[in-house]
Amino acid sequence: MPPCRPGGPGLDCEGEWGRCVVDSGNAVESFERAWGEAASCLETPEAQALVCTLAGLDLDPAFDRILAYLEAFGPANVSQLARMQRVNFGFMSRSLKELSELGLVARLPSTDHRCTVVRLTDAGRAMVFRMRAGRCLLISEALAEWDDGDLSQLARLLRRAGNDFWKYLRDPGSAAPESLAGGAAG
Repeated sequence: MPPCRPGGPGLDCEGEWGRCVVDSGNAVESFERAWGEAASCLETPEAQALVCTLAGLDLDPAFDRILAYLEAFGPANVSQLARMQRVNFGFMSRSLKELSELGLVARLPSTDHRCTVVRLTDAGRAMVFRMRAGRCLLISEALAEWDDGDLSQLARLLRRAGNDFWKYLRDPGSAAPESLAGGAAG
């Protein structure tokens, strides 16, 4: 399996984390780069396929994010899911048709016939848990040299960061971050 490539597609950094990242001493920039590297590695087709293999599933790895979204946030329409996946409406519609045929999602009755809303079925929820188990196996194998204390601390900090991001996204005016131009936001 090819190594993850820090810095983005096409930039081979000999598979070593941080090798392409210049540490500017800026904690926020360092966090942004580290978060991006780790997240992009786990989103590669190779990692997603390995998760399916570890979970013992014969499923298109792209379906994992759709199912996980429905499990976390509840029923959604095709447009919402397409935006979340960053794909076009037609692709998402075809994906949901296939997931429906597999019994993993079901259409909900809607008063607006122009809008298709889907929910996770019990079989879909079971699939989410199997995929989660596959990701846990991948993470435990990849981070086998980490001790439980470090993993727990990382999980706590990532959960805190995620909560703070959601809070900020719900009310961006609550903080006054510096603009990209370097001046204070007003």
